[in-house]
Amino acid sequence: MISMTGFACVEKQCEDFTVTVEIKGYNNRFLEVQVNTSLRISRYEQKIREIISGICGRGKIDIFLRVKELNAPVNISVNCNAAKAYSRAFSDLGVCLGIDEKLCLSSLIKMDGVLEIEKVRDDEKYWKAIEPVLNEAVEIFQAERVREGKHTERDILNSLGNIETALQTVQGRVSDLENTVKENIKNLLANLSGKAAP
Repeated sequence: MISMTGFACVEKQCEDFTVTVEIKGYNNRFLEVQVNTSLRISRYEQKIREIISGICGRGKIDIFLRVKELNAPVNISVNCNAAKAYSRAFSDLGVCLGIDEKLCLSSLIKMDGVLEIEKVRDDEKYWKAIEPVLNEAVEIFQAERVREGKHTERDILNSLGNIETALQTVQGRVSDLENTVKENIKNLLANLSGKAAP
C-alpha cells in the first residue's frame, strides 16, 4: 500500500519573483525524484535532485516548483521585415477592394511577429530566489517525514505488544488445550471402538 510520508508547501515573494515549492513524499522501496516545473526552470532540476537525495535515501518524492515573475526586465525589438510585409499586404488588399485607407501604426504593432519581446533572465538571480524557498520546504518536509516515521513506529510497537499479549495468553493455556485435545481424541476413539464392537 502506497501512503504519503511527508508534505511541505512554501510560498515566498521577493523583489522580482513569487516562488512556490510543494513537496510530497510516498512510500517506495527506492529513491525516485520527480521534478515538475516549467521549461525555463528545468535547468535547475539536477540541483534540486541533489538537495533531495541529500536527505532522502528512499521514497517517491514529487516536487512542484512554480516561479511567477513580477518585475522582469524585457527587451523589445521590431521585426521590420514583418511590419513591411503586413503594410504591403494591407495596401494590396486596399487596391484590390478599391478602398484607400492607410494602415495605422497602432494596428500594425498588434500584428503577430512585428514586436519581438524577450524577457531578460538572470540565471543566478533566479536560483538565488528559488534556493532559500526550496531549502525551507525541504526542512519542513524532512520534519514531517520524521514525525510520520515516529507515528508509524508507535503503531508497529503497539501491534507487536498486542501480538505478544496474545502469544502469552495462548502459551498459558497450552496444557489446557493439550488436555482438551487428548480428551476429545480419547472420546472419539471410544465411540469408534463402541460402534465397531459386535
